[in-house]
Amino acid sequence: LHSVEERASNGQLEELRTDLVENLTITSTWLRDNLGFDILGNLDDKQFHEIRTKHDETAKHYTFANDYINTCLGSPYNEDNLKHYNHVNSVPGLLDKVIEQGNAATMKSPNLREKVGNFDHQNFLDKALRLFHDGVGLKDRNEKTFVVAGRTQSGKSAVKGVIQSMGGVLGIPTIVLTKGVDESIDLNEKLTDLSDGTPVKKEHIVVASNKKDRMSYREKNAKVERAFAGKGETHGGMLVIADTKAQVQKALRGIEHYREKNPGGKFILVVDEADAMFRTEDRRGRVRLT
Repeated sequence: LHSVEERASNGQLEELRTDLVENLTITSTWLRDNLGFDILGNLDDKQFHEIRTKHDETAKHYTFANDYINTCLGSPYNEDNLKHYNHVNSVPGLLDKVIEQGNAATMKSPNLREKVGNFDHQNFLDKALRLFHDGVGLKDRNEKTFVVAGRTQSGKSAVKGVIQSMGGVLGIPTIVLTKGVDESIDLNEKLTDLSDGTPVKKEHIVVASNKKDRMSYREKNAKVERAFAGKGETHGGMLVIADTKAQVQKALRGIEHYREKNPGGKFILVVDEADAMFRTEDRRGRVRLT
């Protein structure tokens, strides 16, 4: 029984009926969580019916949670989504299942999991996904804010990689505002590397600066549009901008066009180096001004 799932997937149980293989697989899965159970002495029809019923209920919740993540969490407020929101809140443990599956989808990339290091991504995603869940059931359009802090060179780029992947799972764009043009180009390269194995495609990770790629104004704007394509066209995108007036304006235009196609569309704004405006007198207020 412990090996039946692997044997079934390898085609070694083809001589058995499909329903029997399914029942064996369900029992095998249940045994992994109940290793001390005396299956020969105690597994009767009543016991198996309870196992099967619980399995079917779990499978139904898994399917619903997956659909809720893909269609509701990243979508603007609407009445249909409100019904799903109320259902999630009314079924014990269903929100936890949504959070669990959203976390798993965000962190499915081995590359990303390796590079996040000691960052507590599970707790971070738990809080972030709950905020998005709250947004499904509320007409309140006010932004939701929280802070992630760390020492210099402590691997904070990986945090942005997690946020980028989460945006991809939810199908919404992410904007990162960072300090300086050169820093934005460097961060864009890091985020491109962190995207391996995530839902975000490399061609939708765009740096607003023209310093490196030297393309025309029209070509750059087209790339920015791709970063903001949103659900239906991509799995979300990433735009990296420096703290200059011109680049902030590029991001604002991108948001406006995105919202024209997706009224009320959600997006994530990450303010990197958020304390930079206070570090020296000559830079004070620069981000606020732009």
